[in-house]
Amino acid sequence: MATLTLSAFGLRPTRLLTGAAPTFQMNVYWISQTYATAIGFGDPVIRQSTGYIAPYTAGTSHVLGVFAGLQPYFDTTLQQVIGGKNWYSGHEVAGGPIACWVYDDPRQIFVAQVDTSNANNPITIANAGGNIDMVLPAPNSTTGISSAYLDASTWNVTTSTLPFRVLGPATNFYLGFDPTTNTPTSQPTNNYAEVVMNTSEYQTSTGI
Repeated sequence: MATLTLSAFGLRPTRLLTGAAPTFQMNVYWISQTYATAIGFGDPVIRQSTGYIAPYTAGTSHVLGVFAGLQPYFDTTLQQVIGGKNWYSGHEVAGGPIACWVYDDPRQIFVAQVDTSNANNPITIANAGGNIDMVLPAPNSTTGISSAYLDASTWNVTTSTLPFRVLGPATNFYLGFDPTTNTPTSQPTNNYAEVVMNTSEYQTSTGI
């Protein structure tokens, strides 16, 4: 079986589960101006009890959405307008909280790369319907892009608190496709899977 290099990029939106036009829904949230942990473009994030967002932590449950960048704001130290696709680990200095974008629609489908941690790699159509967690290394310090990837060792059909539901392998990364059965014939290790939020903050019954 072919191998892909693990070169994770976090979660990227592809389309809506409902099949509607791909006008990916984002909403505005806030980061505390004193927050000292980097958040990469494509990182899954949570809403803290303070109301501000923070990166999701592997092994926990609820997830708000996927970080999609900062809104421009006036930096009171640099005396200029700043913006970007990632949060620079508390280096941003401003007079108040910073507005940011988050893909928070529970119907949003995302693509992410899968690691080679166990027999559930690659993710195949047999894994559809299971739940899965992510590994979240620090974002790339040069590009600001997430380094998060799906943790194949956590895939199962019984742990309801895992943050993502697997829809199957990403169809644009098949190495072969059987037109008679409409199924993939081969998939590489470190492949890519499609997921939706399983524990979306907007679908769980308990508060934060």
